[in-house]
Amino acid sequence: MRFGVNIHREWQFRADGRSFKVLVSGRRIANDGDQVRQWCLAGHGICIKSYIDVRDDLEAGRLIEVLETYSLQGVDLQIVYPSGHALPRRVKLLMDDISSKLQV
Repeated sequence: MRFGVNIHREWQFRADGRSFKVLVSGRRIANDGDQVRQWCLAGHGICIKSYIDVRDDLEAGRLIEVLETYSLQGVDLQIVYPSGHALPRRVKLLMDDISSKLQV
């Protein structure tokens, strides 16, 4: 997955009380989570996705969960909006509200 100029190549897991990282690589890179899901549905590999994004696919048997005994470390959540535009107040308030509810 590409986030801006950065490619997320390091997956962080937790198992048996310890954390570890796994470097991943592949021939496909996208900045669109649904595109990554489509590649998985087409059999092109594995991915880390939010359960909400793939729940229907899991329930229908189109995708299967692998490495289920490993829990993920925190995964970044991003809010995206057009650069160079004035940010409407309602969008700023929504971003602040989401951020405050997700802080640990």
